[in-house]
Amino acid sequence: MRIFFILNIFFSSIIVLASHDVKISDPPSWVTEIKLYEASNREDATDIYYLLVDQQVNLIDQSEFMHIAIKVLNSEGIQSVSDITVEFDPAYQEMTFHDIRIIRDGRIIDKLTGSGINVFQRETQLESFIYDGSLTAAINLPDVRKNDIIEYSYTIKGFNPLNHGHYSSSFYQQYEVPVSKIFNRIIADPRKDIQIKQFNGAKEPEIIKVNGRKEYTWTVSEVAVLKIEDNLPAWFNPLKIVAFTTFISWEEVVEWALPLYSYDRDKVKQEIILCDESESLESEVLCLIRAIQDEIRYLALASGMSAYKPNEPTRVFDQKYGDCKDKSLLLVALLNNKGVEAYPLLVSSVSGHALPEKLPGFSAFNHCVVYFKLKNRNISSIQPFRTREEISTI
Repeated sequence: MRIFFILNIFFSSIIVLASHDVKISDPPSWVTEIKLYEASNREDATDIYYLLVDQQVNLIDQSEFMHIAIKVLNSEGIQSVSDITVEFDPAYQEMTFHDIRIIRDGRIIDKLTGSGINVFQRETQLESFIYDGSLTAAINLPDVRKNDIIEYSYTIKGFNPLNHGHYSSSFYQQYEVPVSKIFNRIIADPRKDIQIKQFNGAKEPEIIKVNGRKEYTWTVSEVAVLKIEDNLPAWFNPLKIVAFTTFISWEEVVEWALPLYSYDRDKVKQEIILCDESESLESEVLCLIRAIQDEIRYLALASGMSAYKPNEPTRVFDQKYGDCKDKSLLLVALLNNKGVEAYPLLVSSVSGHALPEKLPGFSAFNHCVVYFKLKNRNISSIQPFRTREEISTI
């Protein structure tokens, strides 16, 4: 009970202190305004259906604009859409609401100025010892009724500075709920190429050059619903998707990632001793793996730039905790000290089978493991480290 009380005070203080992180203003001048029109009721709709999903990305300004309109059909729909929540990372992003309103019988009811914006830190992966540092801006809408249209828009400005201007993402052109209209737009520097790839029959973009910039747009109307079956593999997605990236090749992704995994080799040699010298190299490698597995506990503080850049091995050793990339780089450093060729290996634990079909980008990976050579054998694992039984066989 005492622990819960302390945490309650902590999270409550975050709501008060972080409330100034969300702004209210008109949409940015670069946004293309998409007028809302009410289509006829969809026969495939149950609780709600989306009149509009409008997503625009400005790669030059490093901003993402979102504009949503939802028709509420019954009480279950009211329950599901009466809270508007948006996540952002305060380490490098600014969050701005532009409009939140209810349209009822043709009358517009402003819900932005009269409703309080709460900002809190949810930490949805707390049980997995992962703290991502993101904040959630939330607005509760009072007096939502059947047949109301909820319309809202916001902008999140700022890309992670470690990305050096690179960006990889995707647009969905199909959902598991009815959508009357989808509008997607990318604004890019005409001197810099971006790669675009369509999946499952998604539309190709219309491309124009205007005002010294290159624009890609997609408009899809009366989008068909696709119900996804249960128990499909995590790497398989049957929805229509458009992926895009500023990376030209996987080699360019490697060039981006390499500086993040550099470390002070002299410090590692002088300050880190986990295992005594043994009669065989195999025994020393086994000791290092077990020591990092057992003595360095898993804890991910993955907010802001920490989401991509591991800590120095000496720091991980001193604090006795780290996430997958921290522990992997520590093991790589210690193996290199023993003359063992070793590298951090970025992988995807979810979509590994589909990785060759994806466009190059840092967002393709969600995990880091260690690859090393011992007795002319290549050893790596999809898990953070191998089990004791597996280790004992090297």
